[in-house]
Amino acid sequence: MSQTIHSAAPAHPLGLDFAADFGQLGAYLRDHPVLAARFRSARHLSIPLVGASTAERLADLHGIAREMGTAVDWRGSVFATDIRFGAVTLEAHHNPLSFLTIQGVRR
Repeated sequence: MSQTIHSAAPAHPLGLDFAADFGQLGAYLRDHPVLAARFRSARHLSIPLVGASTAERLADLHGIAREMGTAVDWRGSVFATDIRFGAVTLEAHHNPLSFLTIQGVRR
């Protein structure tokens, strides 16, 4: 006889339950179509990268892409990965030139 074991996702360090929160938002917008109709384009949720250097941030970006089951692409000025859920896009990106400017480095 086989047994199925279900493991819960690790708890968010701040005690947040994003899945439940987004589920509640989705239900609210279904119940309030006039408000939902005001969203005319895809919404982007950006995953912040960690790292103090471009190499560290790119390593983090590639880790996020693996977790999402996607790949990192060069998109003209940024390295990016994303996954779409209908009108909502979950993304992570790194712009090397902007990052250098923020860090006070000039080429």
